Amino acid sequence: MLEDGVFGAIKSAPDSVQLQELILLGVRVFAISADVKARGLTEKLMASVELIDYDSFVQLTIEHRCVQSWY
Repeated sequence: MLEDGVFGAIKSAPDSVQLQELILLGVRVFAISADVKARGLTEKLMASVELIDYDSFVQLTIEHRCVQSWY
């Protein structure tokens, strides 16, 4: 998740239950840490969401065929 898409990773997000179900099925969810911090969401983030930097985001997009970004 990046930019305003990181709001989807907070515990109180409307789709948080569905997102947690996907995580329990083994789907890894990433959020750009700078975007999370810029919006003051660090403490509100779901614990299972992995924070990454922009370099890691680029590396993930290179390594994986399927990329779904939330803006």
